[in-house]
Amino acid sequence: MLHTSGSTNFSIENSQGAAHASLSRIEDEMMHKKPYKGLIRSLQQIGCTHVLDVYCQGLTSQKGQFQRDLEFTELQTLAELREEENLLLKERRELKMEVAALRVNLEKQRATSESLKRMKFHYGVFFAYMRLREQEIRNLMWISECVAQNQKSRVHDSVVFIF
Repeated sequence: MLHTSGSTNFSIENSQGAAHASLSRIEDEMMHKKPYKGLIRSLQQIGCTHVLDVYCQGLTSQKGQFQRDLEFTELQTLAELREEENLLLKERRELKMEVAALRVNLEKQRATSESLKRMKFHYGVFFAYMRLREQEIRNLMWISECVAQNQKSRVHDSVVFIF
């Protein structure tokens, strides 16, 4: 009987050693598995980019141990590209608003220019009318001078016919 209990003790020690070995093996796998990658992926899928940014900043500040990981640097690059894309989209929206404002301003200037052109046209018609009236007055003055000087033969020499 002693012998069986000794073998039982031996098997218990072997099973404890095996359990300890498997436990250390699991710990080694967890160290190599890098559990933060799953968290980063899930944060990306959920769309919590602000939490992801804070988490990545915390990882980079930890003694540089995660900076050598290719997937982590890839995720950092993606976060930087996302930030740059957001800045470009914001700039695009601002430029669209600026272009819209310029179009409105251009339309106002075009309307003002057209209005001034119409005014100038109206003044042009008025100016032409005034020139015709002045010519008519000059014609009448010439005719009256010719009649006063009894030079009726010269009346048609300097008269400008309006129509």
